[in-house]
Amino acid sequence: MGFEPSRKTQQFCSTRCANRQRDRRRRQQNKKARDDGGSASAANSPSPEKVASTPERALERPATRQRFDATIKTNLETIDALQTNLRSQSGDVDRLEAENSEQQARISLLQGEVARLKRAQRINVQDLAHVAARLVAMAQAKGLPLDPKTRDILRSRGWIPSKRPAGVRRL
Repeated sequence: MGFEPSRKTQQFCSTRCANRQRDRRRRQQNKKARDDGGSASAANSPSPEKVASTPERALERPATRQRFDATIKTNLETIDALQTNLRSQSGDVDRLEAENSEQQARISLLQGEVARLKRAQRINVQDLAHVAARLVAMAQAKGLPLDPKTRDILRSRGWIPSKRPAGVRRL
């Protein structure tokens, strides 16, 4: 399937490809100029003002090139260190997310267990109150006094009033 131009003057499939080709040509010309010792023909080489101002020519100077290479190396090392740190943090985040989901599941189970225990406790209290009321009713019906410990427990719960009206029999 190759490249098919949409107009007659189109030489490249995209601007990106054109820019790449232009950069390749410049690199080849610069390489050829360095190999020839800088003695390129006047027709092929740009004017001296342009040569001094272009970044490619400035980089050809040894001291500038060394500084530039050192800066690039330092920056690449920094980028590598940061990417390594990012990868390790990404792994930590994944691990923590997995732990978080496990703990959320545990929390849900524990909340369900607490709710179940509260319901059971409330039912037990209701049952105990019912049994205590029945015990008091039977004791009053039979005329039997309750032992002091049971009476204290029932009073502390508020199931037997501590002071009775004058006409009511005492347990």
